[in-house]
Amino acid sequence: MFDAGISEQQFRLPKSEHGWYDEAGSWLPGDEPATLACPMAGAPRVLHKGGSVFLEDEPCGTGEESLLFTVYAQETGTFVREYFLDDGESEAYRQNDCVRLELTVECRSEKVAVRYRNLGLQQISPNIRLIDRWNRPLERRKGDDA
Repeated sequence: MFDAGISEQQFRLPKSEHGWYDEAGSWLPGDEPATLACPMAGAPRVLHKGGSVFLEDEPCGTGEESLLFTVYAQETGTFVREYFLDDGESEAYRQNDCVRLELTVECRSEKVAVRYRNLGLQQISPNIRLIDRWNRPLERRKGDDA
């Protein structure tokens, strides 16, 4: 896939109940021929089904509040993911002096609701991007807000 002049590769992903998403957010059913773009830097990323949350590298502000999470929605159901970040040097995390963010994603027929809770002492307000093949609206809530 890294040969000169090659920018796409044809493949067949395994069959999956919820399908797959490519890095651009396009949905792929699996068990059918598909073409994947091959980036110049790094390897292509294909995500198995919905129910995933990824921290993105791209900037979207300044400081810790600039963290961008991409939610890959599933058709229905609820899933929970947790993100952890500390200074990497001290043991302050033992006193909960760190970022611990819990993301609860509820996928309904009419919307995708993402509730985030700061469990650590370092509070952030994450940016959330929704990838959803059903094009439902994103509802973003902090904590236990109704």
